[in-house]
Amino acid sequence: MRFDDTNPAKEKEDFEKIILEDVKMLKIKPNVFSYTSDHFELIQTYCDKLINEGKAYCDDTPGDIMKDEREQRIEGKHRNNSVEKNMKMWDEMKRGTDYGKTCCVRAKMDMTSYRFHIHCPIFI
Repeated sequence: MRFDDTNPAKEKEDFEKIILEDVKMLKIKPNVFSYTSDHFELIQTYCDKLINEGKAYCDDTPGDIMKDEREQRIEGKHRNNSVEKNMKMWDEMKRGTDYGKTCCVRAKMDMTSYRFHIHCPIFI
């Protein structure tokens, strides 16, 4: 069972307790517990790889606009940035700069796909 602790401002121990109670009610018995932060090095490695392969990009679009674009199946303004520009933005994110904190990494998914439209979250 992995708990998402990527946004400490929103994380509360109460949430974990409630989730564990729900899982128990479903008769699921996790045997391994981890947190997203336990895997940051691996996540960063995969982001480096996906960005360098042109399969992901960095985006500084405000969340509400990003949500509207996703719902309307409109490509974001940064989707076709060069690998070099994306790597610069990614570096800002890794360094935790003020600008980097406004960015996220997004997978280059098929914007016309129904599955994408309904199920694809931003992954970092």
